[in-house]
Order: sequence, then C-alpha cells, then structure tokens
Amino acid sequence: MSAANSSVAGLVDLPELVQTISMQRRTGTMVVQGRNQVRRVYFNNGAIIALTGAPSVWIAKALVWADIIKPARMNELMRELGSPFTELALLEKAQAKGLADKNALLDVMDCYVEENFTEMVSWSSPELQFVPNLAADQWAAFQAKLGVNVQAGSILLEAMRRQDELKSMAAHLPDPADILIRDTSLQASREPSADERILLGTWKDGRTFADLRDNASMPPFRTIRALAGLCQLGTLRIGSPAELVVHADAAHSHGDHQRAYGLYRRAVDLGVESPRIHLHLAELAERLGDNAAAAKSYVIAATLLADTGSSVIALRNALRLGADKEAPLISLYGIYQQLGEKDDAISVLIELAEHFEGKKALDQAAQAVREAQELGADPAACAQVLARLAMAEGDMDQAVLQLELVARYANEKGLVDEAVGALRQLHDILPGRLDYACTYAEALATLGKQGDAHAVLRAVLTKAEGATEEVLVGVYELVARFNPSDVAAHKWLAAAYQRRKNRDGATDQLKLMAKAQEKEGDLNALASTYERILELGGEQIDVLKKLALVYSRLGMEGKASSTLSRSVDAALALGHLKEARQICEVAIEMDPGSLPLRTRLANVANREGDRSAALIHYRAAADLARATGKPDVANAALLQVRKLRPDDLVVRLELADLALELSDPEIDLTLKELVHFAVRTHNFGIALERARQRVDLAGGKLAFEARNELVELMRRMGDQANELIFGKQLLDDLLEQGEFDRAVQLLQRLVVSNPRNSDLVLQLAEVCSSLDDQTQAMRFYRHGVTLLQLENRTEEAGRMLDTLERMNEDPDAIAMARELLASGQALEWEAIRWSQEQGQRKRLADELASTSQKLPAIKS
Repeated sequence: MSAANSSVAGLVDLPELVQTISMQRRTGTMVVQGRNQVRRVYFNNGAIIALTGAPSVWIAKALVWADIIKPARMNELMRELGSPFTELALLEKAQAKGLADKNALLDVMDCYVEENFTEMVSWSSPELQFVPNLAADQWAAFQAKLGVNVQAGSILLEAMRRQDELKSMAAHLPDPADILIRDTSLQASREPSADERILLGTWKDGRTFADLRDNASMPPFRTIRALAGLCQLGTLRIGSPAELVVHADAAHSHGDHQRAYGLYRRAVDLGVESPRIHLHLAELAERLGDNAAAAKSYVIAATLLADTGSSVIALRNALRLGADKEAPLISLYGIYQQLGEKDDAISVLIELAEHFEGKKALDQAAQAVREAQELGADPAACAQVLARLAMAEGDMDQAVLQLELVARYANEKGLVDEAVGALRQLHDILPGRLDYACTYAEALATLGKQGDAHAVLRAVLTKAEGATEEVLVGVYELVARFNPSDVAAHKWLAAAYQRRKNRDGATDQLKLMAKAQEKEGDLNALASTYERILELGGEQIDVLKKLALVYSRLGMEGKASSTLSRSVDAALALGHLKEARQICEVAIEMDPGSLPLRTRLANVANREGDRSAALIHYRAAADLARATGKPDVANAALLQVRKLRPDDLVVRLELADLALELSDPEIDLTLKELVHFAVRTHNFGIALERARQRVDLAGGKLAFEARNELVELMRRMGDQANELIFGKQLLDDLLEQGEFDRAVQLLQRLVVSNPRNSDLVLQLAEVCSSLDDQTQAMRFYRHGVTLLQLENRTEEAGRMLDTLERMNEDPDAIAMARELLASGQALEWEAIRWSQEQGQRKRLADELASTSQKLPAIKS
C-alpha cells in the first residue's frame, strides 16, 4: 500500500487487509477500532511482532491460559502490584519470582496475540488503518525485543475458524446473564472432554455464562466450546427465574452489587414481576450510577406496590433521579387525593403545572393551578405560575395583576426572594413606573443589594418625565440612601429642602454630599459644600474642623488657620476643654509650625494633667519660638518644662543659653544653679564649661564666688594642673585686693590638693606671717624646707632656715637642720625634735649622776 491509501476504513475488511499485509510482506502498524476499543498490530515483513491496546488484564489471563501461572498465584501477583498495573510490570514481576522464562513468555505472547485476533475478527465493521511508520510504545518494544514472530495468515485463519464454530454452536449457548446449574440426576451420553473436565473440576453452581466465559483458566473460545458441550450433554442446565432470584438475593446480601443487579435484571427479562425485585433493581442501579434505569425501576415498582406509602416513596425517588415527571406526578396526585393529603396534593399540582409549562402545554398547566387553588394552595405560588402562563400567552395585563398578587402575598409572609422576583418582573414589564421601581429597589436593598437598587432607581429617573417634585423627593431619598456616594442626588435633595425651608434636611443632605465628595477627592467642591453647611447651620465645630482640613489639603494655610481659630473659639465658648485640645492636635498635624496653637495645646494638656504631652508640646513651642526669633516665649516654655522635669539637664542648658541671649541680669544665678545641678548629676564636663562661662561673663570683676567654685570644681575633677593655674590667678587677685582671709582659705585648699608644692606652702607661710599668725607660718616654713630639700633646692632651704631662725625657732633645731641639709641627709623635723629630746634626757641623766657622786655618804 502507498501512503495515499494508508486509511482503508470502509474499503476492505480485516481479513483482506491482514492477508494483503502478509502476502506483500509489509512493515508498519495496523490500527483496528471497534466496540470502543483500539488495537495496534505491528508488522515486520508481513509477520506480527507486537500487539497493543488490549486491557492490561489480558496479559494476566494469557499467563493463565498458557498454563504458565495458576489462577491463585496470578491473583497474588496482581494484589502485590496493585491496581492499575502495566503489562511490563506484571511480566517483570513474574520473571523476578522465577515463574516465567523467555520461552514461556513467547508461548504467552502467542496465546495473547491469538486471543486478541479472535476478538478483533468478532467485531462488526471495524475501522481499519495501516500506517507505514508508527513509533512503538514500551509494551510493543518489549514484545519485539522478546522475539515475538507470529505468522499473520495462520493466526487469521484460526480466528476465522473459531468464529465459524461459535456461530454453529450459538443455538446451544445460554444468554450471558443466565446462570448455569450442574444436573447430577442425568446420565451423560459420553465422557466429558478434557476442557469440559477442567470446567467441572472447579464447578460452582450459580455462575453466569458471561462470568464463566471471561474468568475461566482456559481461553474464551475453549471455555465457550466446553460449556456448549456440557449443556448438550445435559450435565449443565440453565437456572430457572426462581433460581435467578435466589442467587441474586445471595449476591445482594454479600455486597456483590454488580452480580446482583445483572441477575435481577435477567429475572425481570424472563417475566418475573415483583415490586421487591424492581425496588432492588432501582437501589442497585442508583448505587452503580445508572440513574435513568433506577428511576424507571422505581416507577414500575410504584405501579406494583399495594402500599400507598411505599408507592409514594418510590415515585419520589423516581422524580429525584430524573424520571419523566408527568406520569409519576399524576400518580402521586391520585394517591394524595385518595389519602386526603391536601398539602402534598397541592405541591404535586404546582410541580405538575410547572412541568406542563416547560412543555408549553399552557392549558394543562392552568388547569393544574386552578385545581391547586381549589384545594387552598398558596396564592403567591399559584399567582407566580399564572403570571408566567399569562406572559407566555402575551397577556401582559393579566401577568401584571398576578405579579402584584405574588409580591403582596410574599411580603405578607416575609418571603423576600419571591417578592423580589415578582417585582423584578413587574419592573421589566413596566420600566417607567416609579412605584414599581421604588418597591423593587427597597426589596433589593433588603437582600443587601444596594448597588442593584441604586441602578434600578437611576434608570427609572431617566424615564420619569412629568413627575411632581413631591414624588421625585421620595425617589431621590431612596437613591441617596442606597448609594451615599451619589453627589447629584444629595445636591438635588439639598436644593429641594432649601426651597421648602427645611434647613435641617438641607444640612443633612449637604453633609452626605460632603462625605461623597470627600470619598471622590473633589476638594474644591467639598470646601464649597462645607461653607454652605456653615451658612445654613451656624458655627459647628466638626464642620469647621473638616473645612480647615480641606483648606490645608488645598494649600490654603491662611484659611485653614482662620477656620481652626473659629473652631477653637467655638469649643472654648462651650467649655469643651477636651474638644479644644483635639482641635489643637488636629491643627498642629496640619501646621506643625504654628507657635500659638502649639503653646495653647501645651497649656491645655498641662491643665488636664497630661504631663508627658505637656512636656512634648512645651519643648516644641520652645523650639518654634527660638526658630522664629521669640526667645522670651521660648524662655517661658522652657521654664514650664523645668517645672515639669526638674531633673532635666538639657532644659537647664537651654535656659542658660536663652538667658545669655536675652542678657538676663540673673544670668549668673542661672549658671550657678546649672553648675551645681551638673555636679550633682556627675556631668562634670558641662559643669566645667558653664563654670568657665560664668567666670568669663564676670568680665574684669573679681568674681570670687564664680572663680572659687571653678577652682573647687577642678579639684573635684582631679585636674590639679588647671586647679593650680586658676587658683594662683585667683590668689594673686585676692592678694592684690587685700582679701587675705579668702586668700588663706584658697591657699589652704590648694595646699591640700598639692601637698608637695613647695611654692604654695611657702606662699601660705608668708601670708600667715604677714597676718601675724607666727605659729602657722613657722609650721608651713618647716614643711617648705623639707619640700625644698626634696627638690634639691638647698640654697632656698637654707634661706628658709634663716627665716625660721629669725622667727625665734629653736637654735639647736635649726643647727641640726643645717647639718642634715649640708650632709644631704633627710631633713625630718620630727626626728630632730626626737633627737633633741633624747639629748636633753642624756644631759639630765649625766647631771644627776655627777650630783650623786659629789654628795657625802650618809652614815647610819
């Protein structure tokens, strides 16, 4: 064949195509489609090398048919593989367990191909196609690699022979759903064949012919031939309908639903009519997913049931499963009428009317509704159906009348959805009626569909020509209520209320209009609206605040501040301190650089006891005041901060700077307090800086207190060098001005801080001497001599000894000191004094000894 005739469906039959491929020794793939199945047969030089497309379970059956693996063992393998499984997985499993080798697999594949060919030949008018080149899948590649090589002609002849033999024995074959029973009472006319003995060896009564054919250990053809032979011998017989029912009941009780359904269906086909069986069929069909068959069985069962209650249940189930409604509903209506169940009969009639309506049988539908009305049916439901029927007939007036009834009855019973549906239809029929539109919109709003309600009203307003203002006010009120963002509606209402002298109503609408404009971001229009509100309603604090905010967002800071001032004045006039604070806070958010508002907010917070907020705003006010060149205002704010935070060093620093900036006459006191506070808090760096600043501010004055505290501060800081420098400067100034007492005190402190400074010690000695305090002067001179010796200043030490000698110091001590000084030995006045005391004791002892020698002895 050429590529042009690769599709041969309808041109040749399967045997002819196979013979052609075999005789021409073609290579390619034959695709066969039939009975919703597809087989692909791979040829190489006219021989079959692979076949795919069969269900994967066929390879398992082929392993059993070829007697390679026993059925029980095959079931174990399939359980191990799980479902679904592939042919390759099953064969690999069998090889891994040593159950099949290559030769065995070749036998299996021969059986597999043979049975598939038998199956394909049995298909009626299959679609055929031959493709020269078609890529093989893994299963086909495995077969080719295994070495499958089957002659197509011989296997085709075998398949056709089997078909002929099956046709010849068709008269002896039972129906696939028939069950077979072994009859042991008859004597067989011949011995069973080998295949027949295999079947009898594992025989179980009650299996269907299809089950035996498809699940035997032999190929289907051999199984069918054996079953036909056993039936001809009389060894097997077809089960009776009663036996079918018995086996069906058993299968149903054991949960084998598929088998039970088939057996019950076969029993019914054989003429068994029982409501129980039909109910079982309905139940099993529904369980198996065949709702149409289940509904049909429920309807049949209902006609056979004597119990009306059971019939009702069966009919309801049939309707539930989608049965044609007319017959079941009519049957249900008759049953309910017989039982006197009015409510159920009414519901059936309404449902029947809707069914007739769907079939366009309008007269029958109207008749059903009238019967329902006679029985006392719900007027709303009946009116709804009648309205639809009227619209279907084109009688719109009658439809409107019925829909009005539906809406009224539904509202009375609180059935909002039904009322909305009726009103929607009324609005669609008469779109220009304001009353219908308003009622419909209110119903939609009740369901939470404000957007739809607004759209309905807006649409009807475009058609409301000639309506009075009185009517339009009601419509616009609904529009504004359903959509508060509708600026046009609020504007229209405000103008209408203003014309009617309704100031409150106009104000309310303007406020709603303002909300909508704010949401849209139309600031200019929003400002105008707020101004109109103030014109109509007077000074309103909340409106003033909002207007100020709008002005600020528009960049009109002047108007914003003016408006805020009005709002603050209004709040204070009413005594609303908290509200005044809130206004200030809002104002400061808009204009953080407003000093008056910041100061006012700080004062209000302080009055309310909000210490933290007051601190924040006082500090901010101070910063703003300094930035705007108002140091006096800043000073006042910082004084308030210092009262609230007396331990805040930064505040004191700022106050000192402001005092300096303002040339405050009390600047010295301010700096003094700052220095003392810094020392108490161990901020010595700041203390030193401000102490020096304090001294500098004194100018040419003595400023003893400031300079003295500076020296003391340096002493506390351990800065001996600067302490000595500034101390000497102060000392010189004190001595120059004759402040000797202060000079002595200062020198004493300096000496304490610098005990080894000979110059300080000698200067202190000189000052004490000048003040006629000889005792202190001599003490400091002696100490100075010692320090001078340590500094190797022996000449100066000698001169100091001369001074001591002139001051009537002990000559002997002076002499000893000179000797020690000259010899370079350490000069210690305590040692000299001790040496003198020892010398005096020795002289006294010598004198006492010499006196005792001169005195005569006293004789007794």
